[in-house]
Amino acid sequence: MLQALEVDFGPAFDLFAPTQYNPWGFFQRRDVLSANNRLLHSAGCSADFPADPEEILRRADPTCLLPVALDWRSDKRTWGLKDPRFSATLLTWIERGRIDSEGLVLVNVSRKNEATAASILRFPIMATLLPKVNAGNVTALVDRYRELAAWHVSRLGLPTLSVCLEDLIQSPQQEVEKLAHFTRCTNPSAIETAVQSTDRKRVLQLYFMQRSV
Repeated sequence: MLQALEVDFGPAFDLFAPTQYNPWGFFQRRDVLSANNRLLHSAGCSADFPADPEEILRRADPTCLLPVALDWRSDKRTWGLKDPRFSATLLTWIERGRIDSEGLVLVNVSRKNEATAASILRFPIMATLLPKVNAGNVTALVDRYRELAAWHVSRLGLPTLSVCLEDLIQSPQQEVEKLAHFTRCTNPSAIETAVQSTDRKRVLQLYFMQRSV
């Protein structure tokens, strides 16, 4: 939806490719994910259960962030970065000068714990990204990320829009319009495209059609 609302996530070649689980795409950059993992490991923790943001800032090796290419961002466009690990690491990115907090806004996406846990366990890639997570501790992981995201929202004091997935599915027009207003997108066709992107059945049909072609 954010991409439809004219948010630039950078060159497509470095984004994870769409799958049947996320047919529009993941909009996560490989270099950002790798940098966040290295940062967490250098601080003595991992994505399985991240440390507190201030502890990561104090203990992590800031050179882990240097390989990330951010020169594609433009002052003329709204750009975005997405990675759940930012729930733990965003403070370090800002304090180490890799992301400027001036003009920065946060979109905090959430869904019910049970649905989030089931989604994590269903994705095959999660076994690689979160090797220590299983049915017994996945709820604790979800709670931890929710706690860390709330810490950043409170600590940084940046403009934040909280988006609940269940509300989005229930009232797509209303929720997309909120998101468009927050990102200052006034393009009616872009807003309509974003609304249509909430129709998962339609998006899956397009995904499999493109693969067959």
